[in-house]
Amino acid sequence: RDGLVVECYSLNRNSKENTLKNYIKTNNLVLSSDVFWYVVDNFDNNYVIFIKQLEMLSLFNNDVKLISDIEKI
Repeated sequence: RDGLVVECYSLNRNSKENTLKNYIKTNNLVLSSDVFWYVVDNFDNNYVIFIKQLEMLSLFNNDVKLISDIEKI
């Protein structure tokens, strides 16, 4: 029997912080404090979408300092 798992659960603020911290560490990202909290407060609460949004941060060569850069995503 085949099955499919869809990771579509919702994240609360604390889980978004932890997920972001883990993503930063795993992907060697450098985010300013302002950008970190902007991401926590403004990126989607759906886990899969949140991860996809984080993947877009790699477009900034792993160094994101300005909120204005994030707003372009």
